[in-house]
Amino acid sequence: MRDGDYPEEALRPFRAVASKYLAGIWIALSGTVIISILSLEPSFIPEGQEASLWFQRSGSITTIGALFIGIFAENLRSRLRGQFMGDIYAMRVFSEVKVHFVIATFGSFALTIIGTLIWGYGDLIYSWSFRN
Repeated sequence: MRDGDYPEEALRPFRAVASKYLAGIWIALSGTVIISILSLEPSFIPEGQEASLWFQRSGSITTIGALFIGIFAENLRSRLRGQFMGDIYAMRVFSEVKVHFVIATFGSFALTIIGTLIWGYGDLIYSWSFRN
């Protein structure tokens, strides 16, 4: 079918599903990045905590954020593509948001690796990066 052959009223519910999951992906991504950046801000470090250890702890938040992004992306794919024979309208909407899906999947993978490295070696990374 060509683009004009898809009735808008048939695509609308699937676009609503896609919008819901894409919003979840971008909220999780934004929250993860903001928390990671704020962990470097001295005013957000609790009294008595070392900045390097606080940065290291932010790696766990980054990893959890990546997990949420991956869950939202997988739910988006499974709701729109289906397991075997998906709805043709849902598959059409998935083709519209496939770039976002690929970015979210790659972002989830990259943030998982980055978060795990920060979680495991964040104190060393911080010490090497922010020497006085």
